[in-house]
Amino acid sequence: MARKPKPFPFALEPAWEAFWRAYPRRDSKAKAREVFAALVAAGVDPAFLARAAERQARAWAGKGIDQMYFPYAKTWLGQRVFEDDALADPPEGDHQGEDVSGIPEPTHELWPAFQAIGMDRDKFETWIRPLAVTRAADGVVAVLDAPTAFHADYVRSRLDPDVRRALGRSPEITVRRVPK
Repeated sequence: MARKPKPFPFALEPAWEAFWRAYPRRDSKAKAREVFAALVAAGVDPAFLARAAERQARAWAGKGIDQMYFPYAKTWLGQRVFEDDALADPPEGDHQGEDVSGIPEPTHELWPAFQAIGMDRDKFETWIRPLAVTRAADGVVAVLDAPTAFHADYVRSRLDPDVRRALGRSPEITVRRVPK
């Protein structure tokens, strides 16, 4: 007789949705929810899981790894990959909320628009800055060219609402073709 899964705690739903939006591979959702709930019940911070998943997505995108090679979320959670040092939260200091990294503010033509909608700098640097901007004759952003198909898919599927809010419309998002 198959075991019946425990009901998913209603209070965890927002945290689960944040994790699921952040994790780049969307397969086997029900099993991943079970592992997520078990980890939270064991004391893992659900907000941390979402942040670690977002860092993992950026790391894979930065390496140009195809999504088909990403582990299912259930596996990633079950193997506790989120505990790896590379995915840990930065150490908290006395300068919470301040930029103490020494890195200057981005000087990209789109940064002010994305900053105005509340996009954090890391997300902008990872996903928006690499996009090549093509403007129409009237100056409106018409096309955003991504460096890889994964990058284009990620921006389309996860950042389209932010792009619409920042630019007032949704430009075409294509994959940059490198001349031979």
